[in-house]
Amino acid sequence: MEVPDTADEVAELALTINATLQRLEEAATAQRRFVADAAHELRSPLATLLAGLEVATAYPDRADWPAVVSAAGRQARRLSGLTEELLLLARLDAGAPPAPAERVDVAALAGRLSEEYAERAGGSRRWISSSPRRMPRRRCSRHPVTSNGSSGTCSTTPCATPSAACC
Repeated sequence: MEVPDTADEVAELALTINATLQRLEEAATAQRRFVADAAHELRSPLATLLAGLEVATAYPDRADWPAVVSAAGRQARRLSGLTEELLLLARLDAGAPPAPAERVDVAALAGRLSEEYAERAGGSRRWISSSPRRMPRRRCSRHPVTSNGSSGTCSTTPCATPSAACC
């Protein structure tokens, strides 16, 4: 909106409207970027799931059906996890209180991630050996547990800010 060259209420109102419109445009851009990122994260396991099933269906006599079902189950669980994270973000954005702290078996988590990434890498596996240990973890809107399959990275970064300020 054009701001008149006067030093009155109309000029001040025009400046305020322009600032509000700018913030709305930035929020819409951020939301579009988030939706695109979420769609990409969901597309990867869906593509893997569909490709595995299509190949097995095209060559049913050569398919290792227990392996096909196992891989499909892993991808479905991955999709379920991504969906849960998106729902958590939506609940937190709506002002819902954060989930209470829960205990996480770190060795089991590392083992599951090791198996998942070994499968993607063609079967090479690095074993993580340790005595079972559990540690508290809180999820917050800025630090959900994520696994980015497209880049092969995993983040279980705990919130570094004081819990009252973040979680």
